[in-house]
Amino acid sequence: MRLSAVVLAVLSWMSPVALRAADKPSAGCDSLIGVWDYVAPSPPGRSVIAKLGTKYTFAFIQTPRQAAVAAAAPATDTEKAAAYSASGAGAYEYTCDGSDGKYRWKMRVLYSLRPEEAGSELALEMEVRGDTATWWFLDSGGKRGAPGSARHVR
Repeated sequence: MRLSAVVLAVLSWMSPVALRAADKPSAGCDSLIGVWDYVAPSPPGRSVIAKLGTKYTFAFIQTPRQAAVAAAAPATDTEKAAAYSASGAGAYEYTCDGSDGKYRWKMRVLYSLRPEEAGSELALEMEVRGDTATWWFLDSGGKRGAPGSARHVR
């Protein structure tokens, strides 16, 4: 619970920075700056992208669908443990290459609900059409994994 509070604090701190940056016309990777709401096939959640110097910072929180739907009902300890283990939250720094709706990120995990992930490096490819992005994490051979998706809400 405390870890999620930390990520929410980061998201709330970054949102004004990202929103101010997103108000300016931009191209290329800078066009990704702002607030994103996850949409299917991704679990519900939100992320914020900001640019700090020459690198981008990305923070997110996601909850499993069943936890989001059943949030009004009291949960058992078993249900709480399952929801926590299926949730995701983290902060990354990354570099970005690309334009015209096709991007490639090289990311380093700064914080994660799963401490063993901190410090690891990841790569993803992203395609943006209108206000919707679809991405694929890449394996060590460069092959795309399952897709994720989000809508840019600024």
